Amino acid sequence: MKKLFTFMLTALMLIASANIFAYEFTWKGVKYETLNSGYVRIIGVDASYTGNIEIVFGDITYTYNGTSYTKPCGAIASDVTFAGNSRITRVTCTLTSISTIPQACFQNCTNLTTVNLGMVDDVNFRIKAYTFAGCSKLSSVTLPQEMWEIDDYAFSSCTGLASLTFNNVYSISPKAFNNCTNLKAITWNNEHTMYEWGSASYLNENSLTSVMPFYKSLGNIVTTANVNTSATSCIFYGMTALRSLNFGSDVKSVGYSAFANCTALTTWSGGANIITYNDKAFYGCTSLIKPISMTAENTYRSYGIGQRAFANTKVSKLTVGTDDTEANYSLSLYEYAFENCSSMTEITLHTGLSSSTDNPTTAFSGCTGVKTLYWGSDYYYFTDVSAFRYNGGFITKLTNLETLTINRKDQIFEHEFYNLKKLKEVTIGSRVKYVSKNAFLGCTALKTVYWSVPDNKNDYNSTSESPFASSDLTTFVIGGGVTHIPAYLLAGQTQLTNLHAMGNATEILPPGVKTIGIGAFYGVPITSLTLPSGIESIGALAFSGCRLTTITIPESLTSIGEQAFVTNSGPLTVTWKARRCAFNNSYKIDGWGVFYPGSGNQSISRITFGSGVEALPARLCFNAMQLTSVTLPESLQSIGDSAFNSCTNLIYIKSNAVVPPTLEGTHVFKGVNSPDPRGLEVVTLEVPANSLALYKSAEGWCEFYGTCGGDEAVDEVQGDMVQCTKVIENGQLYILRDGKVFNLQGAQVK
Repeated sequence: MKKLFTFMLTALMLIASANIFAYEFTWKGVKYETLNSGYVRIIGVDASYTGNIEIVFGDITYTYNGTSYTKPCGAIASDVTFAGNSRITRVTCTLTSISTIPQACFQNCTNLTTVNLGMVDDVNFRIKAYTFAGCSKLSSVTLPQEMWEIDDYAFSSCTGLASLTFNNVYSISPKAFNNCTNLKAITWNNEHTMYEWGSASYLNENSLTSVMPFYKSLGNIVTTANVNTSATSCIFYGMTALRSLNFGSDVKSVGYSAFANCTALTTWSGGANIITYNDKAFYGCTSLIKPISMTAENTYRSYGIGQRAFANTKVSKLTVGTDDTEANYSLSLYEYAFENCSSMTEITLHTGLSSSTDNPTTAFSGCTGVKTLYWGSDYYYFTDVSAFRYNGGFITKLTNLETLTINRKDQIFEHEFYNLKKLKEVTIGSRVKYVSKNAFLGCTALKTVYWSVPDNKNDYNSTSESPFASSDLTTFVIGGGVTHIPAYLLAGQTQLTNLHAMGNATEILPPGVKTIGIGAFYGVPITSLTLPSGIESIGALAFSGCRLTTITIPESLTSIGEQAFVTNSGPLTVTWKARRCAFNNSYKIDGWGVFYPGSGNQSISRITFGSGVEALPARLCFNAMQLTSVTLPESLQSIGDSAFNSCTNLIYIKSNAVVPPTLEGTHVFKGVNSPDPRGLEVVTLEVPANSLALYKSAEGWCEFYGTCGGDEAVDEVQGDMVQCTKVIENGQLYILRDGKVFNLQGAQVK
């Protein structure tokens, strides 16, 4: 009996349970049935119900045997369809996951206005073929937060649909929105990389066919796109009606061919944080006129512009980086990036180039409208610079470039700006380390250069190696931070009539210049020169061939090279204040003179010495045939060898030095007054009255008096110094006067 009772009780419970979970009920015109799983599912529509019907995937409350139950509805029976039902107005889901919506389930529900699947967050969810096709009044669709795909014709002929927001969907059929003739706006929130329809492959350069999600069905319809995540490759390809585009603040990258051939697109808003435009991102957008500005901060400190990213567009300007970030940023610039962008007029780069794998040589091929280029960065980043060293890389494609500013903290490479025939003006900033030879070779229209390279010790070996060889410069402005003028920098620039320091049109050189290299200004038609007070060294031929008529040499000069001031013009007047200046870094050396005129040229006609001059360099006035008189300062202590050698017309010398300056060598006054066979004896030498005897007995000076080596000269010295103290040291007689020690020839020894 106990076993029988147990069996009967169990059977009754199963029957009761079966009755509960197999129970059918109707709620708001929809028929449901309970399932053993604890869910309910939709099994149909109550034909007697006369109101509007809302299909709900979510919690459903029903009453059974006087008890209320709430169960989630997550599915529709597989054999149920609502196709053609004109009373269904809404489909709503409040679940994060539902199992399925049967294919064509709501097809031709002509009064369906709203579909809200926004709560769904299931990567496996899909909207099957024809699910909402023909729902002509459907105007509001909220797609799931995450789903797998939208199938063929899922929303076909939903002519009431004006806008749509896409979240995280992996694949969309190219026919999903076929004949949605009023779908004008798309908002793209998708963070996933899209798959080709019906494939396990990502959208890529081989996907530009019928597998494109919108290309066929919406290409001529959608006019507005709002993109809030990095644009997936190819996604908006070929949407020829697209005119309005907005990028959200989270967009940092535009994918491969994302907007290629959107021929009506002229510009976009937002996009301030975009740092990468991948290959063909806007390729063929023939109406695009927007200036491209990439100035956002980013973690990787690099920007990228892919192959043909903007080819065949009308973009007007390109700016990459900012003044504040150019110290740290680089640009990966790929071939043909801006090919045939003939409307581009200006390029500004605050970046270096990033790697040797890039090939930017053709990046601006066909950009015939570019007139202005600025390039500034702290580092070049380009490990293989051969493309720049010999043919200028992408820059030589800017065939109509007129104005160039380079402020990279790096070198300018050999031939980097080679043969830019339209280039008129160049500014080289203070961040540039040095400028290689022939950097601007062939830039025949170049007339104006602003030079601020501070310490370029990369001197050039000849005129033909100058960065500006083959150019006929008319204006050259030297920045205030420049300390060295490289050898042969402006050699041969015979048309250079406007040469001055930046901010001071009356001075040729800024105050910071310390050294001038060999031949730096050779042949430049300078007429008047006042060297800065801090100048220390002037190389040979530095101002040779100029048209100088006046020169002022400051006290600071310590070294000067031969023929530094060979002049090709009229008589030259020199003011010499250098306290101690050596000739070619030596006081005794063979070579042409500092102001040596050369064959048939004019030379120095007058030289005035400053009161603090102590030593004159060798060959200072060598062969100065126009020099007729000279006055030596009281402070002078020595004169270099051949300083006045071959000054054939020098007939008057006045020395204010109390003690005769030491003559370094035997040729200081050789050839002076050479037309007169009597030589120095008939040259007027005026000396301080109390020093006459010293000069008559001093080595070299005595030749002016014919008293060299005679006892008479010694007697005169002794007689002239009667008020001086005589001392004998080591058997030699010396004279002490004014705190100085002289020998009997009048030469100062201490």
